[in-house]
Amino acid sequence: MENFKVLYVDDEIINVQLFKMMFRNTFEVATAGSGAEGLQILQNDSRINVVISDWKMPEMDGVEFILKVKEMKPDMCCFMLSSYLVFQELQPMIDEGIIKYYFQKPFDKVLIPAKIKEFLGQ
Repeated sequence: MENFKVLYVDDEIINVQLFKMMFRNTFEVATAGSGAEGLQILQNDSRINVVISDWKMPEMDGVEFILKVKEMKPDMCCFMLSSYLVFQELQPMIDEGIIKYYFQKPFDKVLIPAKIKEFLGQ
């Protein structure tokens, strides 16, 4: 999966560091500590083809962030991740294809790359 670049957005620095560490040998990882920072990175890096966002963040939550991502880049493959059980709240977005899949924290080293491959047709 070396040809994939994933943007992971989370306001908790420990999660950002952990994600980077866990997946650095699986795919290229860019990180952001907020939705606003994530949007800036997306504007400046055309190699990103996957976005994974935490749901609960201050100022701009993951849902708001992903909706803005989809405005900028309608074909972006977006995933949500949270330690909260929010599947019901996200189901309409999954049904509409805005969010491809919802991951539960802690990070699953097997499931996350498998779902990325699945939704990118690999």
